[in-house]
Formats: sequence, C-alpha cells, structure tokens
Amino acid sequence: VFLADQAGVNLASGQLGVETLDALPAGALEDVEADCFWCLSKVLGEVTDFYTEGQPGLQRAAVLLRSVLAGADAELLENIEAEGVQIPVVVQRWLGCLLVRELPMPLCVRLWDTCMAELVLLNGASF
Repeated sequence: VFLADQAGVNLASGQLGVETLDALPAGALEDVEADCFWCLSKVLGEVTDFYTEGQPGLQRAAVLLRSVLAGADAELLENIEAEGVQIPVVVQRWLGCLLVRELPMPLCVRLWDTCMAELVLLNGASF
C-alpha cells in the first residue's frame, strides 16, 4: 500500500524490480506474506456485507453510486437510466467481483492499493 507515493520506490511497468522470489532477502517472504494477509483481512472486512444474505453492502453502494452520479452529472444518470441500465446490476457486476471481471489485473491491483491507502488514511490504521 502507498507504493506509488513512496519516495525511493521505483515502479516500472508494474514491477517492483524483483525478478524472482529467490532475489528476496532472507525473511522478506514472511513479511510479504504477513502484509498480504493484513491487506486481504482489511479488504474482506470492508466488503463482508457484499456477500451476506440480501447483499446490504451492494445495495448501499448502488444507492451511493446513483447519488454521486445525480450530483456530479444528472444528465449522464438520466442517459444511463434511459438506456435501461440498472445501477444495482452495474454495482453487482463491478463490486461483487471487486472489478476483476472489468479491469486488467495491473489496474485492479493499483486501484485496490489506492483504496487500501484511503482506508488507512480514513481509519487511522497503521502498518
């Protein structure tokens, strides 16, 4: 998380400069595993209600998306609805799979990284 904002971290073509796992210093793999587990736990903690009965998290997200669209570009929202696009269906498709079906994986990872960074800033969590 925060890789793009960290001075001294060079990202090129979505790679971190480590060619193989063998190139990692001793003990680094355990740190990577712990960090990945922490990130996964945080993500799943935020989206648990996307996958519970009735999907209340997705329902709230659909209401929020419609509200944001109405405030930002009411004409766009009107056009979307005139075409028969249902916001809850879009939210289900996009957020139900955390955008993996819609975006290339490098973009998903970058987006997830940004979302995690925002959660940390919002909730005051630390590493």
